Amino acid sequence: MNPLRIGTPEQMATVRQMMLSSGYTEAAVCERYAFENLGRFQALREGRSSGPDIPDRMELLVRLFLDSEPVDRTTVRSFLEAGEIEALEATGLLASNPEDASQYHGTMLLYEVSGFAIVSDWIKKSLTQVAEDAVFPAITPQTLQFLSMLPSSPCEALLDIGTGSGIAALLGSRCANHVWATDITRRSVEFANFNVALNGVSHVTVLEGSLYEPVAGKTFDRIVAHPPYAPSLQPTQVYKDGGEDGEQITRGIIGNAAAHLRPGGRLYVVCMATDRKGKRVGERIREMIGPAQAEFDVFVGAREIFQPTEFYFQQALQGRASIDEVVQRHEVFSRLEIEHLAKCVIVIQRITGPRPVFTVRKQMGKDTRSDGVEAAIALEMAVLSPGWLDGLWDARPKAPADLRLKLVNRIEDGRWVTADCAAEVMSPFFLRARCPSWAGAMLARADGSLTLREHFQFFVDGGIFPAEGAADGFIEFAGTFVRGGLLEV
Repeated sequence: MNPLRIGTPEQMATVRQMMLSSGYTEAAVCERYAFENLGRFQALREGRSSGPDIPDRMELLVRLFLDSEPVDRTTVRSFLEAGEIEALEATGLLASNPEDASQYHGTMLLYEVSGFAIVSDWIKKSLTQVAEDAVFPAITPQTLQFLSMLPSSPCEALLDIGTGSGIAALLGSRCANHVWATDITRRSVEFANFNVALNGVSHVTVLEGSLYEPVAGKTFDRIVAHPPYAPSLQPTQVYKDGGEDGEQITRGIIGNAAAHLRPGGRLYVVCMATDRKGKRVGERIREMIGPAQAEFDVFVGAREIFQPTEFYFQQALQGRASIDEVVQRHEVFSRLEIEHLAKCVIVIQRITGPRPVFTVRKQMGKDTRSDGVEAAIALEMAVLSPGWLDGLWDARPKAPADLRLKLVNRIEDGRWVTADCAAEVMSPFFLRARCPSWAGAMLARADGSLTLREHFQFFVDGGIFPAEGAADGFIEFAGTFVRGGLLEV
């Protein structure tokens, strides 16, 4: 049952203003309760300590709409104005507690994320049952990671597939001329439409249907999706279950993208994908694209990588799965030759004209966000440009701030020599690479003041390189370091 009712523009504005005037914002709530973000929020029933008294409006709204706890009507009326209570009741957000008529209770989660007021279902581990069509909160760690991967650059037409609460569509409304959002469940469509109205946004269209079906014949320059990706033995929740390998919905999104992406357009999918025997994620994405794959670049940013059976065995040890489930999953993974599960962002870009395409996979750092992904894609496109490598000679490279050099020295013929050299960078993408000792010396000197030509001449003058025949090898090596993030230019 969905209690939500889209109110008048004045009522929706009253709810938004009530949140702001109460200090009930994402940043303020996190600061008060010392949470990194609302994805880390701990409700009262999950163990957050709080006194019995409600000191102010913010705490009242937290109790009602984040804790989902009933509050005495007298207390609610002492903090909220009559017009605010009327707006909350008219929109279905506030109702009498069915177990105690002297109390109010919040019917849904209501919170701010990325500057938008969002309503969703309450999905927590403490709930024993979750409806099949429950609307996934926009403040889970998974959703917040998804939002952090979405670009903010302007675009004309944006499609959000599997919109759920509508948060990605709303975020996209800041940069797109028009946003379309689709979802297979009626409940999600109703919630997304409610949230669009709650935020007073006029250029988002929400449609009910599977994947691209509601927008048949339309094309977009940006498509975003955070599909259900949990491998499932038996489907239970639409927002979570992605078939036996977790890729069922992802395949549908990627496999039909060619019919809907404009030249230069990009598809962003945050999901879990699989490395299989003889084929890693990037190659498998190309196969999913189908006959048009020669028109697309593929970028895979892997955030976490798991050995599948071990992952579910750990869940069994934590009481989140049974040993029988682990055995069944192991049989599925073995049959499908799945070697790894990879939580990742996948970006598929349609090229604008004849050129070679790239398939790149990088290991994401802990704090990698959209700007890091966009820069990496721009670099891969630049590498394909004629003369890119020759153009590096006049670049002034700088070692990234988190670069680490690890040297192993030993005595040979009575003097210390470098026996092993390894370079490591953590952000925005992780890379550890062994390299010759001279490369370590170059990285140590790379402060942005010298060109690569000057670095090369330094090694020639020092007798490390011959004056002839070493230039090509040096610049190719430097280009590899730039692509790997060990040098910034």
